[in-house]
Amino acid sequence: LRQKGAKVYRKYGGWTEEARKADPVGFITYAEEKLTNDIATMKETRTGLVDALTNMDSERERIQELLIRAEELAGSLREKFLAAREANAFGQQYTRDEVTEQVRLVLMQKQNYAQLLTEFKDAAATAKERMQELLVQISNSEASLSILPVKKEIVKVKQLSGQTAELMA
Repeated sequence: LRQKGAKVYRKYGGWTEEARKADPVGFITYAEEKLTNDIATMKETRTGLVDALTNMDSERERIQELLIRAEELAGSLREKFLAAREANAFGQQYTRDEVTEQVRLVLMQKQNYAQLLTEFKDAAATAKERMQELLVQISNSEASLSILPVKKEIVKVKQLSGQTAELMA
């Protein structure tokens, strides 16, 4: 019962130093499974970041177009208003106050679009950094994982050598 409890603890709760020494092959097997799962999770996360960046880049392009249109619209409204006391835009007559308000609203939109573009740029830079970190971690984990079968066999040899030495003594 005690041994079963120790196995359950190692499987779900982690491995103590004592448990590692008592069952080194079991620990290496656990480490292989854990690394394999961690690598899969890291790869999924990296793929998710790539997808999110792609979506964000599309949105950034859309916002960039809106920013350009807002700049053009504000300029057009200013020009029309400066040309006359009233502006005829989009088939309607606008008074000075209405044009002023429209320009103010368009400039606010422009400012919001510019802020969004800055946030997109910052988020993209952070995501790219994290993607690089994940790539390094995946590479290191895969290298560690490839070494574990050798370590497991070495431990088995040591165990067998110890058992053989006990039998011969």
